Amino acid sequence: MKFAASTALAEIANEEVPFAIKKFLAKAYLKDAKKKMFDAKNPLHADYVIPKPFDPRVVPRVARGVAEAAVKHKVARIKVNDSNDFDGYEMQVFDRVKLV
Repeated sequence: MKFAASTALAEIANEEVPFAIKKFLAKAYLKDAKKKMFDAKNPLHADYVIPKPFDPRVVPRVARGVAEAAVKHKVARIKVNDSNDFDGYEMQVFDRVKLV
């Protein structure tokens, strides 16, 4: 599950930042935004190896990865949902912690 969480963070660090999230991050991390840290197609570089803590994608993506790993390794104590719809689960978590 730790590997799943770190994989989720690595995925986010390698993805283009969607406009709405970029707008939020620009307010939360003004200095980084001025350096255009979030503007690249792939923002991964020496100053950005993991996503910013307040990036709204972090909690839902990590939650999804950990939930998938728990189900896969048969250690999940509760069901994500009846069909193990992890896309839907990620969206539910995003909606609950929505910052943008």
